[in-house]
Amino acid sequence: MHDDHAYAESPNAYALLRPDFTIVAVNRSYTELVGRTTREIVGESILDAFPADPAQSSEAVACFRRALRDAVDSVQRTCLSGLCYPIPAFHPEGAEFVHRWWDLVITPLCDAEGAVEFLLLHTRDVTPDEPVTERR
Repeated sequence: MHDDHAYAESPNAYALLRPDFTIVAVNRSYTELVGRTTREIVGESILDAFPADPAQSSEAVACFRRALRDAVDSVQRTCLSGLCYPIPAFHPEGAEFVHRWWDLVITPLCDAEGAVEFLLLHTRDVTPDEPVTERR
């Protein structure tokens, strides 16, 4: 099986980022998970494609940025579990932010010299079925 086909058809949601967090590629599972098209987000910084909810603290964005930066700087896999990160849901009347909880695994992919060339972001929605007012 060809690697590109395996990536594209994987049931796991993946985004491929440059070390500056620009989205290079996403698979179908990722676009289905986040409710955005490839055309809408490829070429954007992941932090711009999924901005902070202006009505909420930007703590989740800072935590996500720190995890991305840690993966690049340490050249080590970084994991975030249960990150509450609202994402915009778009509809004809406009957009609203929907609270979602995520498990994220950020894996640095290095070139032949050992420099980080890409980050592979594996994203899993772990939002509880029932609304949560506080998560510990």
